[in-house]
This record gives sequence, structure tokens and C-alpha cells, in this order.
Amino acid sequence: MKTDEDRAEDGPTLSDLAAASGVEPRTIRSWVAQGLLPPPLVLGPGARYPMEAMQRLLAIVAMREDLGRSLSDIRRDLLVADATEIAAHAARFARRRTMPQPARARGAEIYEHTEVTAV
Repeated sequence: MKTDEDRAEDGPTLSDLAAASGVEPRTIRSWVAQGLLPPPLVLGPGARYPMEAMQRLLAIVAMREDLGRSLSDIRRDLLVADATEIAAHAARFARRRTMPQPARARGAEIYEHTEVTAV
């Protein structure tokens, strides 16, 4: 069985999270303090975060920027979200990064004006 230290060797650093998401390290630390992201597995200068922190961070960014959600709404959503839902939000972030800027804006407008219906 892997210990936290063993899992930490594979996990992203704060710099990795910031580079992948475009979010400032101090904001990531704030989101950890607010419970939006898991804390590092091992503390210190070489701290590494759990692997799921990257996907969760990308999901938070997508929910904020693409859907215009507040952090309190995001926190509430993440409390009940399963791994598949978080992955779907993170995938939205990845798609947005490859989409030209004007198309991103149009995509957000379209989403805001689309009714979501249960199937």
C-alpha cells in the first residue's frame, strides 16, 4: 500500500498546477485553504499535491470562467460531484484552451442561453 509520501512523488507541484491552469500560486493556496482543492500530501518546498488536484483545479477554472459560477456555488457543486462530473468540467477547460478567443466568448454566451433539461 502506498503512503502519502509515495503518492506525493507522482503528484503535481504548485508550479505544475499554476502552469497548467493559468492560475496564480497564491490563488491555488487560497482555494486549498477554502476547501476547494485538496492540500498537498507532504508539506515543504517540494510539496506535491494529490493527482486529482490537477483535474479538480481545471474543473474549478472552467466552472468560473465558462459558466460564470461563484466559488461558493463551485464548492457546493464539488461536494456532490463524482469523478466523472469533475472530469467533464476539466475537459471543458482543455477544449477552451484549444479554441480561438472569439469562439470562447460565443460558447459562453450560447451556454448561458441554453436551457438544460433532464433526460
